Parts: sequence; structure tokens; C-alpha cells
Amino acid sequence: MISQSSKMEWAKALKGVRDISTPEQFQKVVEALGIQNEAKEIQTSILGLSEEDEFALMCLLMGTTTHLIRLEQRHYIPGKYIAPDFFARFKPGYYAQGFTSDDFDEYKCLVEVKTTDKTQYDIGRSYLNRYRAVADIIGVPLLFAVRFTRFRDGAVWVIHEDNDRSQTNLKIRINDMIGGLRTVLWDECNFLLRPGLTFRAIYDRDSQDKGIFVRDFGPQVDFQCCVDGQFQSFPKENAWRYSVFFEAFDLAEDKVEQQGSITYQELVPHIQSRSIADIIYSCNNLPTDEKGRKTYDASKIVVRIEEELDPAVISKPRVIAVAQKLMEDKLIFLGHFGEPEKHLEKWRRIGGKK
Repeated sequence: MISQSSKMEWAKALKGVRDISTPEQFQKVVEALGIQNEAKEIQTSILGLSEEDEFALMCLLMGTTTHLIRLEQRHYIPGKYIAPDFFARFKPGYYAQGFTSDDFDEYKCLVEVKTTDKTQYDIGRSYLNRYRAVADIIGVPLLFAVRFTRFRDGAVWVIHEDNDRSQTNLKIRINDMIGGLRTVLWDECNFLLRPGLTFRAIYDRDSQDKGIFVRDFGPQVDFQCCVDGQFQSFPKENAWRYSVFFEAFDLAEDKVEQQGSITYQELVPHIQSRSIADIIYSCNNLPTDEKGRKTYDASKIVVRIEEELDPAVISKPRVIAVAQKLMEDKLIFLGHFGEPEKHLEKWRRIGGKK
């Protein structure tokens, strides 16, 4: 029988194995260690640790974090304190206003990552005071980054700033997404589709093109938008980038027509507005392996980054480059994530210099 504390140590060790192995290899390791009976609980702990990697990767992809240092949470000297997961330094710009990271001083903080499958995460007095004790010693703000996992298709994170010490416990709700610090620290904005915009993807089973591939249709050879009843092709060399970008708006098949080896697939968006974090998360979640399984795994990507290997991810600058061209063509429009005045006020309060 493995104790609760030992299960967490097992989880930390096995997570390292999982991050560099295939699912089949990992299962063989679990069987070889003879811990099949505890595997489910350990796997739950591994998923919790993996959410820390999810947060770290989102910070990296959003490009507003200059330092993100994982803190060891083993206590060598007993005391009523708990070290949060990360020490972080942010330098966000304000894209919607044309401000860059050079217009921001710095925001150093401690970040504790939490996860829940509900719509609210509660932090009680005892745990809250222990986290606060470390923040007070170091002299930086304390943040809680909570991921709401029932919405796996999006980057549904709330970043809460613990700046009211009169609160003896915290209730962090999914509705706090805009009111928290996420929008500022990640320099968030929204992109809205042109009303009535639809799309058409064209595939050719006989094509040797590399890039987007759909098992039933073959390689994608063209991606078009439909404006006022007229289909317009995107530049062939970049068509896949636009296709991946618009997938974030939950494109659904409306009609399919086949002519020989060629398939015409007409698509309509189910979502008209997406945050840039959701678009980035969606773009990186599209690739699949030969078995149709998603290849996105934040923990494995973080390992590649730590080893200074190409992480093969789509980050904010790439998404912005595509969005800029689409805004010039009036196919999408820039929107604010919440009220611009409040965003600017918070941005200035934590380090903005404009």
C-alpha cells in the first residue's frame, strides 16, 4: 500500500517518464513497477502536475513572460507555508492599443496553478495563509491560475490576483476570466469574424501536397473564404495557415461535393468571436498521429523546450501575422477582451508606462 505522500512522489517520478515515452511504453513501466492498483490515483496526480506544464506553455506561446521558474515544493524546514508552483516575471504590451513590452516595466509574482472540472474553485483559509506566507517573505504578489477543465477545447484559464487580505478564503469562478489579470498578463484581445463569412476547403486524393491531410479526402490543396456569395482563394503557399486559424472558430461541415479525386467541403463557423489565447490553443491542438490521436501534449513540448529542441508549436507572433493580413482584407475585426478602459487601468497599475 502506497501512502498519499508517496503517491505524489511516484507521480512526480512517473510524469518524467511519461513526458519522454509513448503511451505503450509508459504502460509497460507501470506494469514493471507493480503499481497497477494505484495507477489510477497516481495518474490523477500526474494530470494535476501536467496542468502546470499547460500553464507554462500558454505563457510561453503568449510571449509575455520573460521568466518562469518552477519552485521545488519539498519543505526541508517544517513550517506553516507552501511554496507556489512558479516564480514569474511578465512584461506584457497592450496590442489593441499599439503598446509593446518596451512600454511596460515588469511584474514579478508567485503563481499557484490549480485545476477543476467545476465552474468554481475554492481555496480555504489554511492553504491560502500558507501560500500568502511565502509571498510575504519574498515580497511579490500572489496569483492563482485556475484551469476549468470541463472546457477542454479552449484555453479556459482564470488568473486571480490575491490582493485583498481581508478575504480569508477565495472562490475563483469561471466568470472571473475577464475581471482577473489574465487579459493583462497575456495581452489578450478578441478577433471577430466578418458577418456572413463562410469557407470552402478543397482536397485532392491524387495530390502529393504536404500539410493538412484528411483521411477521407486526402491532402488539402486550397482553402477559400466566401464573401457576398463569391469564393476567394488564399495564397496557395499560406492557405494552410488560414485554414488552421479559422478552425478555432469551430468550423462545421455544411455541404460536401465530390468530383473524381477532388472533394469540395463547405464550412460554416459556429463561433463568431475568439480570444487570441483560444486561437493559439486551437491551432496547436489540431495535429494528430497515424491513429488519429491528438499529438499535442504540453508536458512533452515543455521537455523539448528545456532540451533546446524545436517545439514545433504555433505561437502568438505567427497568429498575429495571419490576423494582420485578415484584418487588412476586412475578413476579421479586432475586438477587446473586456472593457478597454479597465484593461488599460490594470495594465498601468501593474507596470504599464503609457
